Amino acid sequence: MTAYRLHNEPGTVEVLERIRSGEIGDPRIFAAVFSFVASSDNHRLKAAYWGGPLQDIGVYCLNAARHIFATEPIEAVAVRSFGSASVGEVEESIAVTLRFPEGRLAQFIASFGADNSDFYHVAGTKGSVTADPGFRFETAVQMKLRHGDIRTEKAFPQTDHFAGQTAYFSDCILNAQPPEADGGEGFADVRALLAIERAASTGQPQKIDTPARQVHPTADMIRILPTTDQRLLL
Repeated sequence: MTAYRLHNEPGTVEVLERIRSGEIGDPRIFAAVFSFVASSDNHRLKAAYWGGPLQDIGVYCLNAARHIFATEPIEAVAVRSFGSASVGEVEESIAVTLRFPEGRLAQFIASFGADNSDFYHVAGTKGSVTADPGFRFETAVQMKLRHGDIRTEKAFPQTDHFAGQTAYFSDCILNAQPPEADGGEGFADVRALLAIERAASTGQPQKIDTPARQVHPTADMIRILPTTDQRLLL
């Protein structure tokens, strides 16, 4: 299994379920920002480790867009920005535009040089939904949904994302069921990440050719476990 902790988190899954049920109509636009200020000694700034904001936190935005639209991107455009956080090895920020089938668009910025932000917004033909916070494991997801004149706000419980994904994977083993986030799920993101890198390096749009996946996070995958302050750090 590829370790996508948000696939087992209640707020993330409910946002997807509400979009699938048609509460905002046809989702057309995805926009996200995920950023924090990285210290100069952070391993995420090491080019030899395939470091950079795209690979470390941009992948969360990419993965969210893929499942919100329930299809795969077909083209990528990207721009890099270098600054004090780059330390000469990786970019400080990257801005990405992805084209999806049927004219859908996704845009996101991932940065190691801006204050903490982690949210995404989806605009559909009949409403919109925002998750803010939406990506980090230290804060619980909060959702704002608008359907016409009806507005809904919901704060989800704080759960241990890592315990949740481990519990889900354990259940897959015990029940001999393949996990939703299998190797193919990770490969789909890697294909897009590499195309985004090429787009940023060349300044030219890059095609992406990934078959549509038939499985996406669902409510039966949610695992809610209490958080812990004890971590093993190596």
